[in-house]
Amino acid sequence: MILNIIVNYNNQEDVFKYLNEINNQNKNSLFELILVDNSKNFDLNKLNKTNFNFKIEYLNPKKNLGYYGAADFAFKHFLKNNPIPKITIVSNTDIKFCDKNFFIKLLRIAKKKKETILSPIVLTGKSKREWFAHTYQRPSIKRVKFLKFLLNNKPFSYVYNYLSLFKQSITDIYSYFLEIINVPKKINNKSKLIYAPNGAFTIFPKSFFLKGGNFKLFCFMFGEEVFVAEQAIKLKLKVEYNVNLKLIHKGYNTLNVRKNKRVLLWKKQAVNAYYDKYFKMS
Repeated sequence: MILNIIVNYNNQEDVFKYLNEINNQNKNSLFELILVDNSKNFDLNKLNKTNFNFKIEYLNPKKNLGYYGAADFAFKHFLKNNPIPKITIVSNTDIKFCDKNFFIKLLRIAKKKKETILSPIVLTGKSKREWFAHTYQRPSIKRVKFLKFLLNNKPFSYVYNYLSLFKQSITDIYSYFLEIINVPKKINNKSKLIYAPNGAFTIFPKSFFLKGGNFKLFCFMFGEEVFVAEQAIKLKLKVEYNVNLKLIHKGYNTLNVRKNKRVLLWKKQAVNAYYDKYFKMS
């Protein structure tokens, strides 16, 4: 069985687009989706009128639990009446699949990789460039300390945040320009082991939970990839960037980083928490 947990925060349009994406997928396994609504204005009547070919359960925790907070809430709810699924996916809602056989491929791959957390190729931007939100190697203590310094100093944190957004925009424009002049895209064609998965769509095997893995994130938001990666190290599981699984991610629809003033606070809290838990004694 495949369980897909998605989290909505004032982004209903993409939720229904994603549900349609799932509905159009070929599936040869039992598939269930849990929608956790972190907002208060979701059109539940519209959801109840839909007729999809898979089971959907709607949960509203009555407050914003964050990304993995909501995933933890959903997974615990699921386990009250069900065994641990063979595959559990935690994903954003602004996702499109590149073909109709994503889950058939996933089942075939997961059957051979029962001790591996899978991270698919994620394409983003107008040019659908490869989005390297996954991390190949564990960050150095110096890098984490520097990020901690930036985010703990308000002026530097604003500069860092907007330079990051600027870099993303420039990269997208550059990639789009290369596409216009017919320069071939460079996309990885070989799967490889990595440190941390892409948080937009992370695929967990049953063994992750059997060995004690969980979604109990110790900060509100951000750095979920590191949280998963450090658990994988502790549990002696692998994390693989798998090129046979491919999807498209719009990016930043779930959380508007340009307008949400709390984003920098959440980033600051996250980097401090990760530093203290994983890197301080490294």
